Amino acid sequence: DLAGFLTKQNKHILLTIGSTEDKAALRDSILHLSHGDRYVLYATRHTHEYLKKKGIITSLVYKVSEKG
Repeated sequence: DLAGFLTKQNKHILLTIGSTEDKAALRDSILHLSHGDRYVLYATRHTHEYLKKKGIITSLVYKVSEKG
């Protein structure tokens, strides 16, 4: 449930990775972080879309300069 989720000692990580090559290089590390419920992953649009295609779930966040 949401209340239990919010009270856990989760770590929150924001991912905003520039190039496709950098995303590919970090994919295995991000995949490792995504397993279990210890980390909550957030990503900006292009990173979120890339990771989603690779089966890694993140919450989409917008940059201040983007409309949400």
